[in-house]
Amino acid sequence: MVTLAAAGRRDPVRESFEEFYPQCRLRLAGRARMHGLSQEDALDAAQEAMLKVFRNWNSLHGSSAGERTNYATRALLSVMIDGWRRRGREAGAIGLMCASMAPGEVESPSSSDALDRIRGLPAEQRAIVLLTHWGWKPREIAEDLALDPDHVRRQLHRARTRLRAGLSGTEGEL
Repeated sequence: MVTLAAAGRRDPVRESFEEFYPQCRLRLAGRARMHGLSQEDALDAAQEAMLKVFRNWNSLHGSSAGERTNYATRALLSVMIDGWRRRGREAGAIGLMCASMAPGEVESPSSSDALDRIRGLPAEQRAIVLLTHWGWKPREIAEDLALDPDHVRRQLHRARTRLRAGLSGTEGEL
């Protein structure tokens, strides 16, 4: 069987997916981590979601980048829900997140304190902190969570202030 590459022809649809894949896969893995999956499970879920995207790429090829990213995000959520159902769990993102940050995974008492403080943040602040940790910019977080970028920056600032105060023992002074 002769492939397009061997025949010297380019496939623009395939090439556009090859450009989209690395940009989106790690972002999906970060989102899966935000929902409480371990790093390995998050990467697996992102890969499975990208397979779903690839299967439908011909119909997505002409769509905007935002529409393709939204489709990939929905595919990821579908993959995660299927996984939770398979395991017979109906736990929310917060419960899964806390389970994924079990004390046994930390290296020192100070990092355990930090994880406990992160768990104690309001859900929106916790999501913003985790996405920032995964390398997302406030503008990207705002776009993905349908928030104003200034709101994301304020919440990130408040979360960092709260974490700093809690770790330095001055939480009551806020």
